[in-house]
Amino acid sequence: MRRTGRKFISPIEPLALKWLSLIEFSDEESNRTKLRAQALRLSNSGYSISQISQICLTTQETVSKWIDGWEKYQFDSLIDKKKLRWCRGRKSLKSKRNENEFREAQKEIEILKDEDQANIIDLYYFDESGFTGVPEIPYAWQDEDEQLLLPSGKTSRINVLGFLNKQNDFFPCVFDCSVTSDIVTACFDAFSRYITKRTIVVLDNAPIHHSAIFKSQIGTWEERGLFLYFIPKYSPELNLIEILWKHIKYFWLSTSAYKGFEFLKTELNNILASVGKEFTISFS
Repeated sequence: MRRTGRKFISPIEPLALKWLSLIEFSDEESNRTKLRAQALRLSNSGYSISQISQICLTTQETVSKWIDGWEKYQFDSLIDKKKLRWCRGRKSLKSKRNENEFREAQKEIEILKDEDQANIIDLYYFDESGFTGVPEIPYAWQDEDEQLLLPSGKTSRINVLGFLNKQNDFFPCVFDCSVTSDIVTACFDAFSRYITKRTIVVLDNAPIHHSAIFKSQIGTWEERGLFLYFIPKYSPELNLIEILWKHIKYFWLSTSAYKGFEFLKTELNNILASVGKEFTISFS
């Protein structure tokens, strides 16, 4: 049998590592694809093929083939059929959405981006996301022989409602209770008092954004210079703030945040307060 225990992958670029992390913990990829991504990241971190085979519950020969496949095919090696190409996308919602409405919204948002660039308006993106004690990265390592197990029991949920623009100006509203129409309305009301000029907010068509109390305040917000732009259903690609949630969950929260709810709350609040300063996103 060929000895493979001390074989390691060539160093993986930081951006590729981030995408491997997204694949590994995605709900939209097959278990086999996620397992391959995990093995590659472990090899890049210095784990031997023998150790990886034990962690991934597979043979050393299989792990060796995964490494060889990556060296030759990169991301295309993560899928079984090499005629298919892996892409950095989410599961397609094209079959559910109205494509004409989507294309029209794309054009309108591009116009808004141009007006934002010309300093005619401020363009923000709004969305909500929840954070719990269940880690997005379910393992960490103290050293080569000792695994640090992360607690993943049920804990309270922190809900973050946020407004973000492409300059990384971020206006968060944080709650450790259920998000209701009253809460969403209060957040928009606070934001309407924060803005300094005509502002457009891009948001999705969630039912809570069409509640009676929410709609009753739209006129007041418009008087203050805040206007809403609803994207079509099943069009998450049009809402850039979703990128922020992924960065927080996959890259910015440390493993220590999952030691307990108070740890999570403290670290998350520190990150939210530092968006645009210590934590930034480069939008194309």
